[in-house]
Amino acid sequence: MNKDFNRPAPLKNQSFRKKIAYILFFAAVILILLNLVINKIFPVNVKENKELTADVIDKKFRTAVFSFGLEPEWVKKIKLKRSDPLCTSYRIDIPADLPVTVILREINEFVKHDYVQVRSEEEKINGKTRLIIYSNNLIKLTAEFRYNPDLKRNAGEISFLLQDGLTLNEKEDSVFLNSPELFIVVLIPSKSSANEAVKISKYGKEYALLLNDEIPDLKYNFKVGYSPARLRASVREILTDFPDVQFFIEDENSSLYSSAVFPFVKKEFTKRKFIFYKKSSFDLIEGAEPQDVFSKFKNIADSKEKINILTSVHNYFLLQPEILKYKKIGCKFVSPVLK
Repeated sequence: MNKDFNRPAPLKNQSFRKKIAYILFFAAVILILLNLVINKIFPVNVKENKELTADVIDKKFRTAVFSFGLEPEWVKKIKLKRSDPLCTSYRIDIPADLPVTVILREINEFVKHDYVQVRSEEEKINGKTRLIIYSNNLIKLTAEFRYNPDLKRNAGEISFLLQDGLTLNEKEDSVFLNSPELFIVVLIPSKSSANEAVKISKYGKEYALLLNDEIPDLKYNFKVGYSPARLRASVREILTDFPDVQFFIEDENSSLYSSAVFPFVKKEFTKRKFIFYKKSSFDLIEGAEPQDVFSKFKNIADSKEKINILTSVHNYFLLQPEILKYKKIGCKFVSPVLK
């Protein structure tokens, strides 16, 4: 009786084991499939151990260094004591007006990769700065920067005289007058420009007056037929309303310049120690087409001389990216120094 009763038990155990095996098998399949899907959607980012060659780093380094207008003889390639074709070394002399930190920042931009490391250290004793560029933990380039007070970048000096400031809106006018740059604002005598002259002086800027046929207000005018007393009155009105005027500009193409009264007017101003400059003595950048403005500016700036540019405030704003490029190579932008 007991033996017959217990006989089916092994079958039940075998069936139970099969179910467990099936469950485990399907669970493993599901886990494998899940793993494949997850890896497809969220791939593992394995960082590749890249290495930049010494030649590539050298080219990028030289491009960055020479973008500051350094002369070739200031950048010397040094032979290493131990011949190592995988490493380049330089000794570079830089002028005092070029901070080495600016050059280092530029070099970092040119070799900005995850697989390039740049290290620099300054020697306080002699003012030298040492630069080391690594790739894949291998030294690829070294450089030593030294200040040399005898060196000067010959990139010229440019001064700006700016017209048409009255056409600016309030926001543009504020940006213009708050600019740290040095320039002279050129005004034509009028009631509105007299108000602008007060604001220009308040912001620490300077202005000059252009005498031509566009003077709108009678009290500043110099008409043919005015008596000497009336002409002197106009001179006084101008000097009263524009007390900080630096100098005067005469427009040779105006009828005022060729009129019989102009020599008298000019003499009245010069008696009061004011200087006159001809408009044609300045390098003019006229027009509004950006490419024309850029081209004219480049032709002027590339002369590497002391230049006084007369242009509009609009063109001055337009030229800001170009001005930054020329500043980078050592061109000085200064307040007009006229003789």
